[in-house]
Amino acid sequence: MKPKPRRWWPVVKALLGLAILGAVGWRFGQDLARRELYEHPVRWEWLVLAAALYLASMSLSALYWRRLMIHLGASPGLIPCLRTYYISTLGKYVPGKAMALVMRIGMIRSEGVSASLAGITTFCEVLTTMGAGALLATGLFVVFGPVAPAANLWDTVVGLVRLDLSPDHPVDRWALVVVSLALAGVTLGPIFPPLVNRLVDRFSSPLARFGPVPRLRLRWLIEGLLRIMPAWVLMGLGVACAFEAIPGAALPWTLPMLGRLTAIMGLSYVAAFLLWTPGGLGVREFLLGLLLAPELMGRGDEEWVSGRVVLAVLLLRVAWTVAELLAAGVLYIVPCPSRSSAEGSREEEKKTM
Repeated sequence: MKPKPRRWWPVVKALLGLAILGAVGWRFGQDLARRELYEHPVRWEWLVLAAALYLASMSLSALYWRRLMIHLGASPGLIPCLRTYYISTLGKYVPGKAMALVMRIGMIRSEGVSASLAGITTFCEVLTTMGAGALLATGLFVVFGPVAPAANLWDTVVGLVRLDLSPDHPVDRWALVVVSLALAGVTLGPIFPPLVNRLVDRFSSPLARFGPVPRLRLRWLIEGLLRIMPAWVLMGLGVACAFEAIPGAALPWTLPMLGRLTAIMGLSYVAAFLLWTPGGLGVREFLLGLLLAPELMGRGDEEWVSGRVVLAVLLLRVAWTVAELLAAGVLYIVPCPSRSSAEGSREEEKKTM
């Protein structure tokens, strides 16, 4: 007799964990091997602050994910949701990024959430988070975008999309607005409730055997955008902290500057997400380096500016990766009884009364 699939689940979980740790460890080792980390003095307290801001920004997305599940009739606990969210985030470092989705669905089922509901809400939360970043970047670039010498708008947009702009190519606000708005459309289009619900109505018959098909509401999407946009502001502050960590590279903490940093991070992060590189590797660094370099122009020669920008981006990556690992490790170790265990304990207490 063949063993039941669930007997293999502990082995599968162990292999998945090893794959994730291997991917994160490889990337972390690559970062630590970069000589830029050791060529300049670094004020590490600013990186601790950047890491804390990043974890706070993640919590806003996690809380919206839980809110979305509650909207659809589930009732997962707060701590299990946070634990699932932070731990499953490590799955993004595995090529394909599907691992994060698989982990989140598998972990939250202990809270009585069906796989279909967990999958739908995860899909909506991720795209809402990305859409919020792209929309916020669009507005911020309109107001605080860089003023660069006139250049061909179409050539600049195409160069940004293809990631082949040279460092000396001027990038003005309108090219960034066009790209950010396009990213917002790509991320929010698949979860726009009127469109999604119409498709669900059309194909509801084949899906009926899996149970009731949930319907999304526009106000839930608007709620998510408003809840998550502050998370991108926190990430923009994290970029400012990374520059503060490098002596001589600190940027002014003014509203226009922080607005640009938030917009640059939003565009870079969302673009990296859509290009499906593990953890946004390479894509995010290229765009951050290209768009942040003009902020340091005039303080030194091209080599000095390039070195400080590369170091700031690298330090930010290291700080955020360490924050993810520590948060996931702590939440994994801390006891977090599942809903089924808690309900069983309550039943035993009732029997003994």
